[in-house]
Order: sequence, then structure tokens, then C-alpha cells
Amino acid sequence: MIKYEATLSEHIKTKKVGKFNSTERFIKHINELAGILVSNQVILLVCFIYDNHGFNVEVRSTGSDFVESEVQKCISNGIEIWQVNFSISKDGGKINLSIW
Repeated sequence: MIKYEATLSEHIKTKKVGKFNSTERFIKHINELAGILVSNQVILLVCFIYDNHGFNVEVRSTGSDFVESEVQKCISNGIEIWQVNFSISKDGGKINLSIW
């Protein structure tokens, strides 16, 4: 957990954390999953709490090309990427599943 959404009591000790890099973490995990494909089927379930339209890099940033090529490499090696978009309101929720 990077950010606490509650006030912590004084007896709870926390450590300072370094800069969180979700891109590096994603690349690490998707490659680890692709590495176990030899004897297993691997499905990466990517969940969003908004309507995400899939893996499209619209705004290029540092590393965008690298991320896109790593994802394509893992897909070529047999990993399946399933995406779930959640729509949550005070009245309930909806789920939309896509496979890419």
C-alpha cells in the first residue's frame, strides 16, 4: 500500500517508500508470467475501475515503445491478456470483459 486513506494511530509504524514505478512492476510481472508458460496456460487479468478501451498508448511517454513491445512479445509467447472494466456507482456495479 502506497497511500493510506485513514488516519493511523501513533502506535502504528510506517516506512518511507521510494518512488513507485508501475511500468517497471508491470513489465516485471508480465515477463515472469510469460516465463512459466512452458507447462502452464497463463492468463493475465487486468482490472480497471473505469471504461478502459484496451492496450493503446495514446500519449507517448518515456518507455512507451518498450512497454508496447514487451506486451506484444509476451502475447506472441502465448500469454493471454483478459481485461475487466468495472463501472461502480451507489446503485451497484457492472462488469465488461474483453480478451486481447
